[in-house]
Formats: sequence, C-alpha cells, structure tokens
Amino acid sequence: MLITGYSQNAESGLTNLISCSPGHRLLMTKFGPVDFLGSVTKQRTYEDLLPNTIEMEVAANLRVYVLNLELLIILKEEAGRDKDAAVIPILRRTLEESRKRDAGIS
Repeated sequence: MLITGYSQNAESGLTNLISCSPGHRLLMTKFGPVDFLGSVTKQRTYEDLLPNTIEMEVAANLRVYVLNLELLIILKEEAGRDKDAAVIPILRRTLEESRKRDAGIS
C-alpha cells in the first residue's frame, strides 16, 4: 500500500513528517515499515495529492492518508517502471471489484 500522509500520533514521532520535506522516507515504526512520500513526481506535491487520498486509522490514534486506487494507477502508469507495470493489472482488478462492491454487484 502506498501511504502518503502523516501520523497524528505524537507518540510515534511522525507528526507532520511529510509537510517538512519533499523527499522520500522509509521508516520502521512500532506498526511496521511505512513508506512516506513528500512528492510522487516533479509535477505533484503532497498538497496536490491530498484531495485524492482516503484517511485511514491504522492503529489507535494513528491516522494516515492513502492514495485512492484511481490516482495510484495513474501514477504507476506515469512512472513507467517495470515494477510499477507489474502491479497495474492487480490494482485495476482491485478497483473494478471495489466499484462492484460499492454498487452492490456480485
């Protein structure tokens, strides 16, 4: 899962990490590894991506913003890397199933 956001848990020490740097941060936390991105491409900043995120509570008092699948697919297509191309069919299928579930279609 690509996470772009910040912790609202002062205990984790990650509060506002992204807003202070446009770079990439891979951190080990007590919740496991978390990949934080300050920007995804030269054209998109954290603030640009925020409207296309979903806020998730991943643990008590720990909230993160996760890119929605639509934008994640677009970004992986734009990146053009083999590792991204390999997961795009899986992400598309996941998005399709999610839309079916949301529409109540089996």
